[in-house]
Amino acid sequence: MNPSHNPKDLDVDLKIENVSIVKLNPYLKKLGGVDATSGKISVYFESAVKGEMVEGYIKFVTKDAEMIKGWQEGQGFFKNLKENLLDLGFRLFNRKDDDDLVAGKIPFSGRVAQIKWDYWALFETLLKSALVEPLRGDVEKSVDLETL
Repeated sequence: MNPSHNPKDLDVDLKIENVSIVKLNPYLKKLGGVDATSGKISVYFESAVKGEMVEGYIKFVTKDAEMIKGWQEGQGFFKNLKENLLDLGFRLFNRKDDDDLVAGKIPFSGRVAQIKWDYWALFETLLKSALVEPLRGDVEKSVDLETL
């Protein structure tokens, strides 16, 4: 970060590894209406801001993630359906039985006030990670302030 430059330039690499997904349940319940029963998540973030432009990605890798299975008494039909579909999604994207990993990467870019998220790239990385080659869990050093 160059504090004397206006607007500010910023180059950030961040990794948070092996966080218990169960400890994130208050956020998962509020944002997605799901409960995790086990697993770890690692999140990798790389971003560069130059003037009004931004570029970067968020990558996540979950290991042994389990969501609540079955219908919960007292919950509505659609909430139960959503929780069970998310659990099914986690199971479908497991590469093999002994390697319980789910990984994805979502790039973003554009003007700071109007960031565009590449959801198609997220879908592609989920499929590639599940079926071909697992996504590497680390900061890639692929976003550069000088090329922005």
